[in-house]
Amino acid sequence: MDQQIDSRHELPATTGVIDIKGFLGVLVELGYDGPIRAEPFNRALDERDDDPAVAATAKAMRRAFGLVSGGRP
Repeated sequence: MDQQIDSRHELPATTGVIDIKGFLGVLVELGYDGPIRAEPFNRALDERDDDPAVAATAKAMRRAFGLVSGGRP
């Protein structure tokens, strides 16, 4: 976790710093069914217009969820 910088959050499943497959897998095992959201603090994403920024975030979330759902969204 030394690579994790709190003021610079990237999109889910893009850096490998956090074991997102393991993290989401534990939530599945526990039966968690609440909300999950991305919280990127990313200058490049902030500089995009809203629609492309939302699309990039949604794509990253689908990719992250696909890691624990066998590729299914």
